[in-house]
Amino acid sequence: SRRLSPDDEDHILALRKEYPTMPVTVFYEHLIEQGEIPENHTSYFTIYRLLKKHNLVGKEILPMPERKRFAYDQINELWQGDLSHGPTIRVHGKAQKTFLITYIDDCSRFVPYAQFFPSEKFDGLRIVTKEAVLRCGKPKRIYSDNGKIYRSEVLQYACAEMGITLIHTQP
Repeated sequence: SRRLSPDDEDHILALRKEYPTMPVTVFYEHLIEQGEIPENHTSYFTIYRLLKKHNLVGKEILPMPERKRFAYDQINELWQGDLSHGPTIRVHGKAQKTFLITYIDDCSRFVPYAQFFPSEKFDGLRIVTKEAVLRCGKPKRIYSDNGKIYRSEVLQYACAEMGITLIHTQP
């Protein structure tokens, strides 16, 4: 680059190694905000080409750190509940869909209880919740999506009665 001296290039490369996972556009803006480069002196593409030349662009720079949005330290702090489509089976010669309803403990990744059901109605969730609590004790929180069965009043009242906080993902 004609705009950057070798010393400037070395300085920018050293800064980039401090922020390897930062997108280049954000890194460029960071350089301007910190006064590392004058605002109208060096273009974004000059910085991009420099970083690309030294393999400091993209996800191959460093492995992304493992992200754990929920990572509780003790069991029964948070159970995540979900329902998924299971295999189709034959019952009396007819195809029958199945649905797996389950909870997983966030800390231990242990499954307190899971079961397949022929429908995605609340009765299945009632059975799974009851069995999970009987086998492993009650959790402090249950985190689930916005599925109809997880929004039911019966589940909300049951959780409130047991002192369990029911949390839903954003739609």
